[in-house]
Amino acid sequence: MSALAIHLGVNRCAPRSFRVGPRSLARAEHDARALAAMTTRAGLTATTLLGEDATRPRLLAALADAAAAPPGSLVVLTFSGHGAQLRDVAPDARRPRPATARNRHVGDEPDGLDELWCLHDGVMLDDELSQLLAGFARGVRVLVITDACHSGSMLDGGDDDARPPAQRHCEIAASVIHFGACADDEVTYDSVFVDAIAATWADGQFAGGHRAFLASVAAAIADRQVPVFSTIGPPDPVFEAQRPFTP
Repeated sequence: MSALAIHLGVNRCAPRSFRVGPRSLARAEHDARALAAMTTRAGLTATTLLGEDATRPRLLAALADAAAAPPGSLVVLTFSGHGAQLRDVAPDARRPRPATARNRHVGDEPDGLDELWCLHDGVMLDDELSQLLAGFARGVRVLVITDACHSGSMLDGGDDDARPPAQRHCEIAASVIHFGACADDEVTYDSVFVDAIAATWADGQFAGGHRAFLASVAAAIADRQVPVFSTIGPPDPVFEAQRPFTP
């Protein structure tokens, strides 16, 4: 078994990679460092990608390495930075969608919008992240934390079986828990979510499971935004009941 973490923090996105460059943030990279400190103290081996290092190629490489983790392993993936939404539209028949297209699940969003992370050099779409997590083995525990706006369904969970087969997400064998900083129609604020996580974690003194942990975080910031708990992959009650960051 292994226990590893990947932390991304992006204060400033490269303007050339976006039609409209997101404004610079003040504390996203600070928040990524804070999360890395928590996972390191909990015994995980952490990789931290900040600023110009938080690129698509580096994230893809880190996830490819993490996908080799054997059953029973813990993988923590966090992102602090800008989150955004794009219309979940069908491809133009005159310009067929290439096999490498990131939006692989057109029509699967109840609100018609896909969620995404703004990395330094481009975006990571929710559909694409699900596809990458499908490469993890059954029995691997994955905790994803999205500290960004519009993050509630960055990892959709719970309703795949209700969708037509053509609209279902790729098969995910690992058990994945997602903490979203806010609902899809909300924005988050620099450090509010991570500060609440750190305060709830209390240098490792928190003793409850994942749901109780996020409930405590939500109670601490109830007047600002509403964090969202979701799961994808096979249900794992033992994982959910464990304290976050438990190798």
